[in-house]
Amino acid sequence: MRFVQTIVLSVALLLVTANVSAGDLALPNVISNHMILQRDQPVRIWGWAAANEIVRVAFGDQHKSAHADLSGDWSITLQAMSASNDPRTLTIEGENKTLCIQDVLVGEVWLCSGQSNMGMRVNNSQRADEFIAKATDSRLRMFIVPNTANHEPQEQVLGQWHVGSPETVGRFSAVAYHFGRNLIEQLDVPIGLINSSWGGSTVEAWVDRPTLETIEMAQPFLSAYDQSRDATKLAAEEFVGPQLIGDDWQTVELPTLIEDIGLNIDGLIWFRRTIDIPASWSNRDLLIKLGAIDDNDITFFAGVQIGATNNWKQLREYVIDGDLVEEGQAVVVIRVQDTGGAGGFSGSPGQMTIGPVDATELSISLAGQWHLRVISDKPSGPAQHRPANLYNAMIHGIRHYGLKGAIWYQGESNAINPRGEEYFTIFPAMIKNWRRAFDQPKLPFYFVQLPNFTNNETNSRWRYPVVRQAQLETLRTVEHTGMAITLDLGEANDIHPRNKHDVGERLARWALVDTYEVTGLVKSGPIFRNADFRGNGEVLLWFDLYGSSLNIIETESTLNGFELAGADGQFHAAIARIQDKHVVVNSKAVSQPLTIRYAWKNNPTEANLVNAENWPACPFIAHKQ
Repeated sequence: MRFVQTIVLSVALLLVTANVSAGDLALPNVISNHMILQRDQPVRIWGWAAANEIVRVAFGDQHKSAHADLSGDWSITLQAMSASNDPRTLTIEGENKTLCIQDVLVGEVWLCSGQSNMGMRVNNSQRADEFIAKATDSRLRMFIVPNTANHEPQEQVLGQWHVGSPETVGRFSAVAYHFGRNLIEQLDVPIGLINSSWGGSTVEAWVDRPTLETIEMAQPFLSAYDQSRDATKLAAEEFVGPQLIGDDWQTVELPTLIEDIGLNIDGLIWFRRTIDIPASWSNRDLLIKLGAIDDNDITFFAGVQIGATNNWKQLREYVIDGDLVEEGQAVVVIRVQDTGGAGGFSGSPGQMTIGPVDATELSISLAGQWHLRVISDKPSGPAQHRPANLYNAMIHGIRHYGLKGAIWYQGESNAINPRGEEYFTIFPAMIKNWRRAFDQPKLPFYFVQLPNFTNNETNSRWRYPVVRQAQLETLRTVEHTGMAITLDLGEANDIHPRNKHDVGERLARWALVDTYEVTGLVKSGPIFRNADFRGNGEVLLWFDLYGSSLNIIETESTLNGFELAGADGQFHAAIARIQDKHVVVNSKAVSQPLTIRYAWKNNPTEANLVNAENWPACPFIAHKQ
């Protein structure tokens, strides 16, 4: 499988701009026009200046000052403020420069993160036109962080605040928008949402390196990433010089995929070929064509980099400056990074040529014999899979910003066979990691349990039940968390279900009831609590009902989706019935059950246990203790 990346900004540009150097008075991007500050708690304002520079901050009737340290870092803390709909100006004054942040409100701020189902925009979701037309409350705002990754923690996060309106909310995360819309309807205060999500991202990419190093199940990811990264740091001079260095080069006919010559690896491979430059080409710009290269390439001519592309489908065409072109032999070298699936040169022989830009009819073929050297058989993977890289670039730089809580929709990328088990450990570790980073040990954290997906159960590559169970156990073991059950909101043929308004509402219910103590709301469908394996072959199940009751979907009369297994581990469909606030389960095929499970499929269409609001019960598995 290929993970198609949405590249918002070039990696090279991000590496230059994402961190901050001391000197001129500056602020993090999240402290900018239209921002919302968290109410009812001290609020930190921070930034950078010249060493020892005095910085003065004014907001409302508060006036604070601080000295920048020797590194240029400074910060002040505003006293807790009540919610305010009145736009105000935050003024930051240095010795030679003044910054004025306009249209600042005070309300509730939530961090919204995960992968593509969190990132999906309102304009791509269900009932988009209706919700966009109604998006007239300018107190609902979103700071959108572009997709960025980095090996090192970055003090600056890219992005900007957007004021909610029919012209802007189409670009907002749909889940986050509907979460915020439900909050603002109930609380009637400004709502700020920080959308920091990346499609296809894995959970380990959102955890900082020190935390991952304490987790045994994360070591294979770290080891593979480090090996790949070490290989990419090898000096190009070793490979692009006029002579082959080392005896571990082999010959290969290009174009070809490396799998077709027996190299069933993902990793880093160098290719090189010597060509003869005729005298008539000297000092003329050349055009080199290489066809498509899977996945990424950096291409050199005469020892100088002439181009690079991160797109496995894109045809490579690079211009070589005439100053590099001299009569005689020249070496073309290509560093190819295969991040997964097939790798190498996927074009045709006719697409591999080199010749003068102004006389392409003189071009010569580059198809044929090349030298190849494998540097690493450890794939670095797409940026959104690399351990800690998204935490470093998309979370670390906002860790000082005051939050009320966080919502999370991710897990699909960790549910691909044979993965899944690591989610039991890494996901709760991530929550605790973020709470440490934001210095809020009890930060509310509400997440989406994976919805139903795919019609292929027998040969499926997906392990949704495993990740759902990890999410359930995280709810049980990590305090101040909540889980929105979405087993009825998925689409069998689309990993990106379009109903995001109900997802946002269910997350909001947890926040409204648990965080804001709003009464009269049911916050969730039934969530499994424990199982009593009785000696008569029956299993009695207890659920948390949150003020509701147990029911069967109103269109059906028989409770389905439960299975039992005995000592042989073979599961059999079971008979289940609702008895007051419990479910009683048994099976003639299993006289002494040891394990029970419910809705244990990627897409358990038969599962029909709900509450009075018709919200589904969560999938689970439980064993006799």
